Amino acid sequence: MAIINLPFYVDDYPEEVAIEPQTAVEGDNVNLTCRATRYLYTGLRWLDPKNETITTKVSNFQINRHSISMSLNLHSVSRNSSTGYQCLAFKLHNPREFRVKTAALVVEERKRPWLSQNLTNQDVNSSSTLVLACFASGVPRPLIRWYKNDVEVEESPGVTLEEDGTLIIERVKKDDEGRYECVAKNIEGLAKTSAVVTVLGVEGKSNIEVIILVCTGAAATFLWIMLIMFIRKLRKQPAHYKMGPSIIIDPEEYPLDEQNDLLQYDSSKWEFPRDRLRL
Repeated sequence: MAIINLPFYVDDYPEEVAIEPQTAVEGDNVNLTCRATRYLYTGLRWLDPKNETITTKVSNFQINRHSISMSLNLHSVSRNSSTGYQCLAFKLHNPREFRVKTAALVVEERKRPWLSQNLTNQDVNSSSTLVLACFASGVPRPLIRWYKNDVEVEESPGVTLEEDGTLIIERVKKDDEGRYECVAKNIEGLAKTSAVVTVLGVEGKSNIEVIILVCTGAAATFLWIMLIMFIRKLRKQPAHYKMGPSIIIDPEEYPLDEQNDLLQYDSSKWEFPRDRLRL
């Protein structure tokens, strides 16, 4: 029988050598991190566009459980200044061999926010759910805030602010009427849109339904308690055993010796002296 040895290594990343991040915003400071599999590579080195070793803008060499890493700090990146950087990963079993990984950083131009569509006035029924969607884009990604009558809307029970800019208000009431405004803002500027929300229907209708349900439940509970008390009272006073000519004895309800007085028995009719008995 032949024995075959198959070497394998454990990694926490799909690539042996990788550089992150792959996208950035123009003007930002970026840390390019080169990481390699710890069980295949033993060292890392950064090279500039002139193929010269970088020593001043790099972080300390780090060793993790499954990988090794080293970062390169780039200040105020642009489309031209972020190209040409390379990471050299030296192999563990032969340090003279290495693998080259070129940084492919896509730098996006800054853009002020813009909206996919504007808000429109809405009429919603009382106690229904109001959904207001505000989809905005921009570089960097804009921060979306909601305002009602020029007062910022904050999350609370029944009010949800989704990450994509959607505002959800559950069980709307008359107080939720007003002018809602979505403001998308980043460092380049802002974009906004607004709409008026009108609540239709009688707000008290839902309250009346709740009161009816509560009263019905309370009445049913009261009747149930009265029925239980009535049944317990009958069990404590088993007078129904003495009613009618029949004799009813229930050994599961009470012990037999406690039910002797319930028997319809007359000793003068059914007993006589022993000396008068003849066999």
